[in-house]
Amino acid sequence: MSGRISKMFLMVALGVGQMFIGCGSPTEETLDDGRLFVINNCRPEPPGRIPSKIFVIFDEKRWEIPFNMDYNGNSTGVGPVELTQKTGPLTGGTRLNLKYGSRIGQGGYREYELPVTIDGNITVEIYSLDWWDWRSRIGARVHKGYWNNRAQIPPEHKPY
Repeated sequence: MSGRISKMFLMVALGVGQMFIGCGSPTEETLDDGRLFVINNCRPEPPGRIPSKIFVIFDEKRWEIPFNMDYNGNSTGVGPVELTQKTGPLTGGTRLNLKYGSRIGQGGYREYELPVTIDGNITVEIYSLDWWDWRSRIGARVHKGYWNNRAQIPPEHKPY
């Protein structure tokens, strides 16, 4: 009988000890519901060429995201495109592997993936990794909230 009490006491003591040192069940973190926006800050191809296309795949739909900047880095006034307009806000903590990409050559596409966790409104910025080369690869980063800015172009890349 005393063996059972000792084991029970030990289990309770370990449980209490874990609570004090944080090894027990994880603390619930509440993430806010939010909307998903995408802004295209890539450099378009020079005038006279077949226009490049930047796309995002969300909710099994391919979205073409218009350019927020022209070839010279000036704003086109497009701003972020909301992808959750029809679905409404996404539940806080929703994890997405957002696929995005660009057209390469005649009809070919290059695709990338960006892991995104919804915590309030977020804006995914797609941008040129090397602004001076309009054929450069693209990258993406997440901004908290509704983010409507142009890409920061290094001074050595201006003017054209």
